[in-house]
Amino acid sequence: MTADRTTLWIASEGTNSVSQIDTATGRLVRVVGGARYGLADPTAMAVIDGRLWVTNAGANSVTQIDVRTGRLVGYLTGARFGFASPAGLVAHLGRVWVMNQAAGSVTELIPPPRQRPATAPLSAANN
Repeated sequence: MTADRTTLWIASEGTNSVSQIDTATGRLVRVVGGARYGLADPTAMAVIDGRLWVTNAGANSVTQIDVRTGRLVGYLTGARFGFASPAGLVAHLGRVWVMNQAAGSVTELIPPPRQRPATAPLSAANN
């Protein structure tokens, strides 16, 4: 679950979907999901710069959704990202960090213009 100024986002692992709730009215705005979004066991979310970032532990991927329209912005997957059961996500100052539970590492993502992601073992952060 995550929120911005006007919206609450709730992930559903059982239906592989994300629901958008208007915090002023409590009204359901939309539910996004399905194969097109690549949501598979969505576990963590964060909003930054108009995008909802969702980790997909079941697909070793991250989905990006436009918070205004609910449209798919991007889907990140593959070895170059180093995702391994991504289970945590934090967004701050234009960057996104993904915690990879199975690999014991963190992947730093810099939103477009696209730059190469960097992955570091968690033990390196403690030295």
